[in-house]
Amino acid sequence: MKLSTKILSVFSLLTLAVFIILMIATTSTVKKSHQNVVNSFSTQTFEFKSEEIGNWLKSRISEVQVISVFAKYNNNDIEKILPYITRLNNEIGEEYGSDITTFAVGNNDGIGWVTNELSIDISEREYFKKGLTSDKEYIFSKPVKSRADDTLITLLHYLLRDENDKVCGFLNAAISLEKLDEFVNQIDFYNGTSWIMDGNGNIYTSCKVDDDIIFNLVSEIKNSKDTRQLVQNEKTVFYTNIPCTENWYLCTAVDTNIMYRASTQLTKNLLLIFIIAIIMVIILSRRLAEGITRPIEKLTESMKKVENGDLDVIVDINTNDEIGSLSKSYENMILRIKQLMDRIVQDEKEKRRSELRILQAQINPHFLYNTLDTLQWKAYESGQDDMVTIIQSLSTFFRISLSKGKEFIPLSKEIEHVKSYLVIQKTRFEDTLNYSFNVNADTSFYVPKLILQPLVENAIQHGINQKLTAGHIQININQEKDSLCIDIIDDGVGIDEDKLAEIHREMESLKPKDCYGLINVCNRIKLEYGDKSDIQLKSEKGKGTSVRIILPLIKGDNNEPFNNM
Repeated sequence: MKLSTKILSVFSLLTLAVFIILMIATTSTVKKSHQNVVNSFSTQTFEFKSEEIGNWLKSRISEVQVISVFAKYNNNDIEKILPYITRLNNEIGEEYGSDITTFAVGNNDGIGWVTNELSIDISEREYFKKGLTSDKEYIFSKPVKSRADDTLITLLHYLLRDENDKVCGFLNAAISLEKLDEFVNQIDFYNGTSWIMDGNGNIYTSCKVDDDIIFNLVSEIKNSKDTRQLVQNEKTVFYTNIPCTENWYLCTAVDTNIMYRASTQLTKNLLLIFIIAIIMVIILSRRLAEGITRPIEKLTESMKKVENGDLDVIVDINTNDEIGSLSKSYENMILRIKQLMDRIVQDEKEKRRSELRILQAQINPHFLYNTLDTLQWKAYESGQDDMVTIIQSLSTFFRISLSKGKEFIPLSKEIEHVKSYLVIQKTRFEDTLNYSFNVNADTSFYVPKLILQPLVENAIQHGINQKLTAGHIQININQEKDSLCIDIIDDGVGIDEDKLAEIHREMESLKPKDCYGLINVCNRIKLEYGDKSDIQLKSEKGKGTSVRIILPLIKGDNNEPFNNM
């Protein structure tokens, strides 16, 4: 696994874990807080509506109290009170939901008079019996049918008392349930259903309510009379006691999902924000991981190139951190290695030149030339022309070999040198050795000295001399583009495949085992020219061998050929 993947994975997992914990805590807190706000606002709104209904009932109770004062003033005389009641029915009965049958007055026997033509008997009704023994000022009855028009009403049963505070009569005010419906229908509370009921489950409005809700609500009311909530079957029921009543409650059932829709949407929005934040963090984490690992990858690629031998690499890392410092140190190390390798190459060249100079210094050129010149004149005086030729060729051979210590000589001198060698060898082997030159190049170009003679010597020893018949060596020199191509071709016995493969391995490793002359020439030109030079060896058993030398073109007499390339 890549380092960037590891960093991204670890960072993403840790971030994801933190975000999940934070998301759960935040959404839970926000949801709970928002729900508390909704509940608080709903409760306040609900209580305000309950206060509104209570104030209306309080106004009705106040009106009945005023009527009771009039009744007491007239000693509960029905004949005196009845006209007053009739006038009230006509004037304020509409406030109670009835036009003519709102108020009724009666004695302890339960007989009540509404108008001169209409009377009622409530002696068997529960609220009447309760009022006779109650110390309360008034009682609200359960929903009953009006004796006048059979509409559902609730009666405000007000108790009239004598001077001894004993019940001596009653005053009833009929409140139409339709009037109460007007209040609950005005409640727009999360599209819920509202109604009025007492603690026993009697409903004072016309709406239909699930029996299970009524049953559970009655049980809940018995435990607490404060404003509370009842949650049942995905419904939330708000209920609160209505002022001025003993046991009436304003109730509203709403769909919990609708009520908390905003809270749910807020939670979804928070989740979306968290998801977007996680994605952004992962993207930023990836860029951060790439920013950390990209310099390391560049450094690794550079190391692989160096491992393959490429010391010209450039580490393009411009950071001010530890990786940047490491890359700079690495670049300095590569530069130092390259300098050391160049130094080693130069030292190796200088070593070889020194060895050659030592060999050259061991020979006293003047003594050698003078001796050969003496031998040449002696042979000439003796009439030995062949000997003169041999000595002259040998003198030329040595003179060019030494070349006053120079390592590079003109191509013309190198050709003259190998010709001197061939003249000597021709005299030695007579008719068994033939040679020819084909020069199609400018011979003023400089080449390393003594590169042709070792190869010609190999052709004679390993190729021509092994034949039973005469052999021929062809030396072709051509100029191709920016290179000098020298071909040494013989028609000797050739080289078998195994031996040829072994020689090729020696040429690649530059470590000779048998072919010292060939490997020495190969080593020298590689040391001087590098990849700009080459030696190619081809051979076929029984047909001969060819060696091609490819050199760059160099002008001028200079021991450092690359300065003129």
